[in-house]
Amino acid sequence: MKLPFRLPQGSLRARLATLLVLVSLVPLVISAYVDIRQRQAQLLDNMHQVLQARAEQLVRELDSFHRAHQRSVDRLAHFPDTADFCAANADQQAASRAAMARLLSTFPASDPAIGGAAVLDRSGKVLVATNPAVNGTDLGFRPHVRAALQGNAAVSDIHLTVAQGGEQPSISYVMPLRGPDQQVTCVALLLVRAKAIWDIVKTSNEQAGPGSFAEVFDPLGIRIAHTYSADLVFHPGGTLDAATVARLVAEQRFGTRTRALLDDVRAFPAQFERARSSAPDLSVFSGVAPVNQALNHGVARRFGTVPWTVFYMSPAANIEAQIEQMTLQKTALAGGIIVLAMGVGLFVAAGIVRPVRSLTAATAAIAGGDLSTRVADRRNDELGQLGSSFNAMAERIEQQSTALGRARDDLELRVQERTAELTRTAERLQAEVLERQRAEAAIRESQQLLQAIIDNTPAVIYVKDVQGRYMMVNRRYSELFHLRGDAVIGKSDRELFPAETAAAVGAVDQRVLDAQAPVIEEEVMPHDDGPHTYLSVKAPLRDEHGSVHGVFGISTDITERKQAEARLQDQFERLNLLDQITSAIGERQDLQSIYQVAVRSVEERLPVDFSCVCLYDELDKMLTVTRVGVRSEALAMDLAMSERSAVPIDENGLSRCVQGHLVYD
Repeated sequence: MKLPFRLPQGSLRARLATLLVLVSLVPLVISAYVDIRQRQAQLLDNMHQVLQARAEQLVRELDSFHRAHQRSVDRLAHFPDTADFCAANADQQAASRAAMARLLSTFPASDPAIGGAAVLDRSGKVLVATNPAVNGTDLGFRPHVRAALQGNAAVSDIHLTVAQGGEQPSISYVMPLRGPDQQVTCVALLLVRAKAIWDIVKTSNEQAGPGSFAEVFDPLGIRIAHTYSADLVFHPGGTLDAATVARLVAEQRFGTRTRALLDDVRAFPAQFERARSSAPDLSVFSGVAPVNQALNHGVARRFGTVPWTVFYMSPAANIEAQIEQMTLQKTALAGGIIVLAMGVGLFVAAGIVRPVRSLTAATAAIAGGDLSTRVADRRNDELGQLGSSFNAMAERIEQQSTALGRARDDLELRVQERTAELTRTAERLQAEVLERQRAEAAIRESQQLLQAIIDNTPAVIYVKDVQGRYMMVNRRYSELFHLRGDAVIGKSDRELFPAETAAAVGAVDQRVLDAQAPVIEEEVMPHDDGPHTYLSVKAPLRDEHGSVHGVFGISTDITERKQAEARLQDQFERLNLLDQITSAIGERQDLQSIYQVAVRSVEERLPVDFSCVCLYDELDKMLTVTRVGVRSEALAMDLAMSERSAVPIDENGLSRCVQGHLVYD
C-alpha cells in the first residue's frame, strides 16, 4: 500500500515508531477536531440561549412598566371629576381648576416614576397640570398628542419636557376622553421620568457574561437606553434622512441639542436596520459595537406595548476565550497520547528491527555475489517465517543462477550464428535494392522519353477508360482544344464536345472495346476555324493479365489533305464535263443541239437550280434566251426567262459578263 505521505529518512526503528505515532495521531486529531467543533457549537448555542433569555426578560419587565402606566392614565381619563371638568364651560373649568390640580397631584405622589400629569383640551393646549408653569402650553405638535386627539391611546418615545426642575427626559402616556357625541373633548396625560426606564435597563447589565450589555432603540433607529453607557443615548445607530431630522428638530424632541445628537451617528448597521424594520430578524447576528469597538454577538426582540426594540449583546471574546481554553486542553491531551505512542512504538520497533537487520545483511551479501549466504535466525513468529522463506528463495536463486549461466553460454553461441546469417541476408537484400533502384531509374528514364515524344508529336494522343473518361492527354490535345490536361482528366467527350461529335467519337471507342482490336477511322472534330478531319488509330489498352481496361488513340489532322483531294475532285469533274461537252459538239452539227447538250450536262454534273443559254445582240444590247434546261423549265416561267425571252442589259453583272468576265451574282 502506498502511503499518502513520505516517512522521514532514518533508521527502521525510528521510522516504525513514527508510523505508529502517525497511525494513532490521525484518529486522535479527527476525534479532537470533531469534539472541538461540537463543543464550540454547544457553547455558541448556550450563549445564544442566554442572550435570548436576557432580551426577553428585559422586554417583559419594560412591557409591564408600560402597561402599569397605561392603566394609570386610563384611570385618570375615566375619573368622574375628569369627565365633569372636560364637559364644563370655561368659567366652570376656571372655578374647578384647583380641585382638578389636586386630583392630578395624587399620581406623582403615588408613583415616584411619574413626573407629572395634565389634562389637554381638544386642540392640544394644557388646561390644568401638576406643574402650573405649563398651563396654556400648546402640545398639539407632539405626535402622541395628535394621536390622542384622533381618538387613540398612545405612548410617546423618550423626549425632553419642561418640568419643575427644568428639562428632563420623559415618556408621555395619553388617553382621549370622549363626550356624549363620542367626539374627543379632552386628553389625559401622564408624564413618566425616563430615568425609571433606564434604571430597569441598567439592572440587566452583564447578565449574559462579562461585558454583556443591552440597548433599546425607538422605531427611528435612535438609542433611547443603554445598560451602562449614557454617552450613546439619543444617538442614532445609522444616518437618518434629512426630512426625519428636520421634523425632530422642529419638535425639539431632545431640546436644543436635537440636531447635534442626531448628526452624531454611533453606527451599528445590524441594530439600525432591525430597529427600523416592521418585524426584526430574531436570529443571532454579529457586529462591531461602538461602545466597546469589538465584535459582539446579539439578538433583537420587539416590545409588545411600544414599537421599541431591545438588543442584548455579548462580546465575541467571551466565547472565543472558552473555545481557546478547551482547545488547549484537547491539545495537551493529544500531546500526552503522542508521547505515550512514541514510547510504545520504539519498544515494538526494537523487536522488529533485529531480524530485519539480519535479513538486510543477508540480502546485501547475496547482492554482492555470495549466493551461499543464509539467515541464521530461527524464530517461530512471522519474522522467523520470513527468514525461512528468504533462505528458500536464496537456494532457488543459486540454482537458477547456475542454470542461467549455462543458458547464457548457449544463447551467446546461437546469437553469433544468427548474427552471421542476418549479415548475409542483409547483404543480399542490399544488392536486390540496388538492382531495383537501377531498374526504377531506367523505367523513369523511359517514361520521361516517352512523355517527351508524346508531348512533342504533332498528332493528338489520348487514353480513356472503358467508361469513356480521359485518363491521359498530350500537350497537342490541350493546345488544339484549349483545355488544360488536369481539366480533361476524369471527364468524357459528352462533357467536352457537342453531343453529335461526342456520339460519333464514342461509337468508334465502343467498336474498339467490342472487337478488342485496333480500329482506323476518320473523325471530324470542332476547331476555332471550323471542323477538322482526323485519321484516328485506336486500340484496346490491356493490363498485365490481358484484360481490356481502356482505349488509347493517336489522331492525325488530315484536313489539308482532304481539302486537296476535294479540289482535285472538283477539277476532275470540270474536265470531265468539258470533255462531254466537246464530244457532244463533235457529234452534232446544229447549234440548238449543241446548246441542248451543254445545258443538260450542266444540270446533270453541277448542283444548279436553273440553267439556260442566251445569245447576245450587240446592236440592241439585249440577251435572248435560246435554250432552257429540261429541269429548269418550271423555274424559267417564274423568272420570266423562258425560251425566246429578251433580257435587257443594264449596269449590272450582265454588262460585265458580255465583256468577257466571269460574274458571280
